[in-house]
Amino acid sequence: MLRDDDYEGEPLGDRSHVLPWSLATLNSAAEVEFHMTALVDERTEDVATQLISYISA
Repeated sequence: MLRDDDYEGEPLGDRSHVLPWSLATLNSAAEVEFHMTALVDERTEDVATQLISYISA
């Protein structure tokens, strides 16, 4: 679950996707598209989970 202070005081944060994304996409435009889609899908799942938890509480 994402929290407001997950990245507080840290330029990239412990759970950042920046490094793995940059390493995987250095030489491949197809990989850039795949990872961008995966990050959006993952974030959408996080938001949906938080919303369901809020509504259920």
